[in-house]
Amino acid sequence: MIEIPALAERLGVDSGRIAEVMTARDREHERAGPWYIQAILAIGAWVAGCALIGFAGTLVVVTFEIREPGLSIAAVGLIFLAGGLFLLLTDADGAGIFKAQFATTLAAAGTALVAGGIGSETKSLWVAALVSVVPAALVVWKVPGLMLQTLTSTLSVGLFVAAVLSERTYFPLAILSLTLAAGTALLLYPPRIELRPTSVALLFAAPLAMILTGYHWFHWASQGDEWLSRAIHMALFLWMVAVIWQGLESRDKRIELAVLAAIALAVGAILPPGGSAVLLIIALAYVLGSRLLAEAGILLEAYYLCRFYYDLHFTLLAKSAILTAVGCALLLLWAASRWIAKREAKS
Repeated sequence: MIEIPALAERLGVDSGRIAEVMTARDREHERAGPWYIQAILAIGAWVAGCALIGFAGTLVVVTFEIREPGLSIAAVGLIFLAGGLFLLLTDADGAGIFKAQFATTLAAAGTALVAGGIGSETKSLWVAALVSVVPAALVVWKVPGLMLQTLTSTLSVGLFVAAVLSERTYFPLAILSLTLAAGTALLLYPPRIELRPTSVALLFAAPLAMILTGYHWFHWASQGDEWLSRAIHMALFLWMVAVIWQGLESRDKRIELAVLAAIALAVGAILPPGGSAVLLIIALAYVLGSRLLAEAGILLEAYYLCRFYYDLHFTLLAKSAILTAVGCALLLLWAASRWIAKREAKS
């Protein structure tokens, strides 16, 4: 185990400052208590918050007998949102887990109620999605925690996807692929502000929508839309190949990367848009060195292949041809990787 003075000398910092940080961390752990106490307090806060939200909704709809409660629900949501943000922003010293979780519940529910209420009043999912962006941006700007950003960002992205699917926009697959491009860009080149939850929500929105809803949701989509979405996916894949390429100095390594990339692009071109979108997530996991992202991508790809085989949008012959072609391409990829590994071992 390395000593603090040796660590300070290696990092070129003051050993006293390291000791202060470690002492503050130990005090924080002691104040927070054991993990099971934190879990009980967090669950209690969420139950209390949900009970308060249910009471407020019952008060508006049943007690006041409001026939069209859209704006009333939005007003209640605005109160919840303001109250939750106030509790979070005034908790400068980390007063407690219960307060933080309770405030997170109020703010998240307030965001949903505001977006849902105004969306119900205007009868438009696009309006609900746009309204939800405002509190989500406020949370990113002002609230340091990741939980509330995860909830609000997921809500905004989910409403956007629902609007694309339900209102039958032109080129729905290509529009959804743009969210994949945005998530990829934010993860490859993260900004100074914390946007990881938003990036992940954008990254998984398109693959989940394409896989979980199935092709019956996209029956109005044209063949041009499918090829446009594939083109977006392959362009993003080439972008990541370029990122890896810049880190390689050997000519042989670049040739090997070009061979593997060409085979992977062929797989992406053969698979329908849902499969190529998930393939992009797996490639991004390799670039970022994220094991969790890779595991999520592999599970999604496996689920997609199973769902694709039982999808009635394609004939059995077409599905067999696609899966056979993908299998041959993957076998070729495996053979190329083995050849590269043997070549590196000899050198």
